[in-house]
Amino acid sequence: SKRRLDSLRLAANDDDNASGFETAHTLKGASANLGAIRLGELSYQVQEVCRRRSISDHLFLIDQLAEELSLLEQDIHQRLGI
Repeated sequence: SKRRLDSLRLAANDDDNASGFETAHTLKGASANLGAIRLGELSYQVQEVCRRRSISDHLFLIDQLAEELSLLEQDIHQRLGI
């Protein structure tokens, strides 16, 4: 997921909405598999801005994704006792 965030940032910097859409779609699916609802919602929002061809105007969403991923990672580590 961290690599996917890097890919999203690159897509935003390059204004590559197609790549951003695909990456956000993959994150959304992984989020659903984990039951990470908020991460899935944010991924969906990124997909939608890519659909409107405006990923470069929505870097804040990628930042929110990164924050949510960090919280999720902490929660998983806590539950596993890592």
